[in-house]
Amino acid sequence: MIELIQIVLILLCTILLVVLFFVTAYISVTRFFYHLVDLAETSSLLLGVSKPWKMSFKLLHLSPSLAVQLRKMSYFQQLEPAMQRRFESRVARSMGKLVILGKDGLVVTEEMRMKVCAGLIKLTFGYRKYIIDGFKEVWLYPGPYQSPITRQWHKGETQSRGKVLFSWPDLEAGFENPTDNLHLGLHEWSHALWLALHKNKEVDNRLQINHAAWDNLLANTENIRRWQKAGYLRAYAFTNNMELFACAVESFFETPAQMAEKHPEMYAALVWILNQDFPQLKLKTPTLRAGVHLKPYRL
Repeated sequence: MIELIQIVLILLCTILLVVLFFVTAYISVTRFFYHLVDLAETSSLLLGVSKPWKMSFKLLHLSPSLAVQLRKMSYFQQLEPAMQRRFESRVARSMGKLVILGKDGLVVTEEMRMKVCAGLIKLTFGYRKYIIDGFKEVWLYPGPYQSPITRQWHKGETQSRGKVLFSWPDLEAGFENPTDNLHLGLHEWSHALWLALHKNKEVDNRLQINHAAWDNLLANTENIRRWQKAGYLRAYAFTNNMELFACAVESFFETPAQMAEKHPEMYAALVWILNQDFPQLKLKTPTLRAGVHLKPYRL
């Protein structure tokens, strides 16, 4: 009897070890493949080829009409030509990955899909992993809507179960005024990014490692009181720490010079977390590793 139990235990341990081996191998191969795709994408930009090492990782292109709309976006105009090609490719690729649904009779057009994805890629452009794990379904409403969860009226919402909701007119308005510190797309995708991080989803290793830069700022409650008193961030930012991060991200992209002047520690932390920077501000921020350097089109 004892021998039988020992045999069973040995078999169970063997099965467990085999499962752990294959799970670890799968994760390792997946990460290696993702890095390979990024390397191929970068090589395509630098070398001007679409199939580096005979591997088909072509840069994707939007339709001419969507490309025209993309070129009108202020963020896109701040990128170097090679980075513009990468941005367009990532937007096109994410349009094929996200499920974007119209609600309450709203018909979703390709331009709507492109702008939803452009907001996401703008936030994650400094990362290799630019599509947020677990948040691939988007609902668009024709205006402010009653949340299916809170039953309150919202312009945007990020649900922990993986859906991102937008009022389409309010999402579109974020692209029309690039300096008002209001960008609904950036705001809700920032929520999704932070939820993915804290729910142990697969996020880019830059965020995984560097988010402590933001956590350290929030650990000092004096920083929060000082930010609130300064009035640079809108009052809604201080509802909770998640809203504070989302509102700070909006302001980082829309008025970086003002943020760097009023709250240099906040600006430096977001540079490090997002892997994006406006070099002309010349702040003492950590050196970016293959980061996104934006041109000063309005500073």
